[in-house]
Amino acid sequence: MPPSTKITKEMILETGYELVITTGIESVNSRSIAKMLGCSTQPIFSQFPSMEELKRGIHDLACKKFEHDVFCQDNSDSFMRSSYLKVIDLAKNQKNIFKLIYLSEHCIGENFINTRMNFESNKKIWHEIKLKYQINDNECSDILERISLLVQGIATLIATSNIQYRNEQVIAIVENTLEDIVMGIKERRKKI
Repeated sequence: MPPSTKITKEMILETGYELVITTGIESVNSRSIAKMLGCSTQPIFSQFPSMEELKRGIHDLACKKFEHDVFCQDNSDSFMRSSYLKVIDLAKNQKNIFKLIYLSEHCIGENFINTRMNFESNKKIWHEIKLKYQINDNECSDILERISLLVQGIATLIATSNIQYRNEQVIAIVENTLEDIVMGIKERRKKI
């Protein structure tokens, strides 16, 4: 009799991630993962006492993988631009992963900007904005939040409907909005 394979936490998470890609987070449960791993549900429950913990672990893995992709694909003059295009690309090509990362109950935090600042990529974008526009920390956080909401809104339309945007359109929308916000900040400063 051959020795049985030890089912690790990482194996369970990777299998759950693969399930999300093909069928969405809604299809992830102990039986679907056990079936893909060729085991009973016992190893899954020994690593994850609840489905909530398992799904949260899959969400965290998806965020980690996506952030890695964002940093690895940065080959442009603007990290911010390449990052936002990665979000749009995710919405176009991996809708279920986009929904898990950006639209699920597993994306938690006290507010949008604080949740975003948990990721190194957003910290890097924050610093890029601050250096480029010579603005204070609060203004920079405000810009990051607004632009992130704009990009996430466009990406959500792409991921959840038949509406499509070309990358050039997204770049134009984001950059024009960014310039408008910065001009507004500078105008407000003049009034003070």
